[in-house]
Parts: sequence; C-alpha cells; structure tokens
Amino acid sequence: MKKNGLDHYTERVEWLLKFAQREDLAALKGAPLRRLSSEVLQRYRYGNRRLLTAREINELANALLERLNSSAGNRDYRGSGIDYIVMRWPPHTKAGRFEFLKLTMLADLVEENPNIGRCKRSDCSRFFIGPKRQQYCSDPCGNLNRVRAYRTTLSDNKRRAVQARAYLRLLENQGKAAHAKQYRTRLKQESQDVWTVLEEIEKGRK
Repeated sequence: MKKNGLDHYTERVEWLLKFAQREDLAALKGAPLRRLSSEVLQRYRYGNRRLLTAREINELANALLERLNSSAGNRDYRGSGIDYIVMRWPPHTKAGRFEFLKLTMLADLVEENPNIGRCKRSDCSRFFIGPKRQQYCSDPCGNLNRVRAYRTTLSDNKRRAVQARAYLRLLENQGKAAHAKQYRTRLKQESQDVWTVLEEIEKGRK
C-alpha cells in the first residue's frame, strides 16, 4: 500500500525523522502542541486519551535523535541491537504507557526503516531517507556544498573576481547600468589584481 508514492513503512519512518528533527519543539505550546500531540497519539494509538505534555514530546524526539546519532554513518539501521519488549497491550500505568510509546517509535525507526542517510553539508547534518548514493538531504544543500567546494579551490583574487562578476550581473539584470559602471571603476582603482582577474574571466581566458 502506497501513500503519495511512498510505501507505508517509508512514510512512517519519514514522519519519525521530521518529528525528531523539528527545531520548534522546545517552544511548542497551546494549539500547536495539542495538534502535534494528537498526531502522535493517532499514529501510534497510544493507550491513553490524555494529550502528551511538552516535556514528553521533547523526550520522544530526543530519544529518536539519540538513536540516530548513535548509528551515524551506518546507512542500515536495522538490526542495530535495540532492546525492547514486545507487548500485546501497553501496560496500565501512566509511566508504563509512555515508555511503551517511546519503545514502539524506536522500534519502528530501527526495524522498519529504508535507507537513512545523513546530509554531508557540515552545517546541516539532517537525517533523510534516500538511496545509498544520495549524500545530501535536498538539492539546495547539495548545490551549496558544491559551490563552497569550488570556492575553496580558487585563489583569493579569483574568488573576489568571481564575486564581483556575480554582483555586476545582478546590477545589470536590475537595469542599474550606471551603478555597475561606478562599481567597475572603483574596483579597478582599489583592487587592480582583482580587476585584472575579472577582465580575464570576462574575456574567457579563465
């Protein structure tokens, strides 16, 4: 059975990843907290009608993140040694029911996940679902990392010339030809080396 092109297990783990990596959980309260709590309870048919507290929501997310981080770099999380008790029904205490919910979510993450990767962009590092060859969580992350890698290979003058060329194009596209001309004049007067590289780039020699 598929939903929006995803099989049931993949969709469930994808939801767990998004839940665990939400950056607004600590500040959730009121209606947003109630909505998220209801979503968790609906997905897992939690054996208690009361809504989860902000502390419990954060505890669930932190447990999932801890599990993900403990296996960072391992694309196959299945069979990673999680110990949990399989019970026919959740226990009949508040603490027991919450612990059962946490273990059920962790079991889903470990036992039913497709390939889970971690974004290679150092200032992102988000977990995602994708084929083993996928290195980034999204196209923007991949593009940004490739641009950064390219820029590190440039000399300082060439890097500044590339940035100057991009800025000039922006001014020209905005119809600010006079501003572009002033910028060129100032650049030639203040940074002759950068100006020389810029000329060579525009002439196609670099």
